[in-house]
Amino acid sequence: MMLLATALSVAACSTTSDAEPAIRPLGDPEATTTSATPSTSSAPTTEPDPWARPATPDAAYFERVLNELEEIHAEAFRLIRAESSVTPKAEALLRATKTGLNLDYSLGQAALFANEFPDHLTLERPPLLSEIELVEPTSQCVLLQATVSFSDVYTGPRAAERAFIRLLATEATDTNPTGWLTEQRWEVGSEPELSCTSG
Repeated sequence: MMLLATALSVAACSTTSDAEPAIRPLGDPEATTTSATPSTSSAPTTEPDPWARPATPDAAYFERVLNELEEIHAEAFRLIRAESSVTPKAEALLRATKTGLNLDYSLGQAALFANEFPDHLTLERPPLLSEIELVEPTSQCVLLQATVSFSDVYTGPRAAERAFIRLLATEATDTNPTGWLTEQRWEVGSEPELSCTSG
C-alpha cells in the first residue's frame, strides 16, 4: 500500500513538472528571454517648400522668383499663339503673375497678339533675368534692377537691357508658387526711378 502511494505521488509530481516548466533564475543561459523588437516605422516627413521665403531674401532668391514669373508669363503667350485667342487659362496665368500697370500692359499685349501673333516672337525660352541688384527690399514690396536677356525669345538679335522691376508680395498658389507679383517694369533711364512707397 505504501509503495502504491509513493508511486502515485511521484506520478503527480511528474505531471505537474511537464505542465509547468520550472522557472530558471536570472542569468541562467538556458533561460528563455523575450526582447522587444525595435519599431521600423518612422514619422512621415514633409518636403521643404522650394519657394519658401528666406529670413533675409537675397539677390539669388529674387533671380529665381523673376525667372519663374517669366516662364509662367511665356506659357500664357504660347497658349495665345496656339489658340489665336486669349483663352481663360492664358488670362489666368497672366493674372496669377502680374498686377497693376504690368497686368494692364500684358492683357493689352495679349489681346493684340491674339489677332496677329508677331512672327519674330518665338518664345522658345522666356527672357532671362540676371545680375539682380536689390534697390529697396521690404517684406511686402521689392524694388530691384535686373539685366534682361532675350536669347531665344526673338528670331533676330536684341540687345540685353537693364530694367527696374517692382514686385509685390501675394499668396503663393499652384499656378504661381513664388508668392510675388510683377507690378511695374520699365527700362532704366526711360522712367523716373520709383520706390516701394511711391505710385
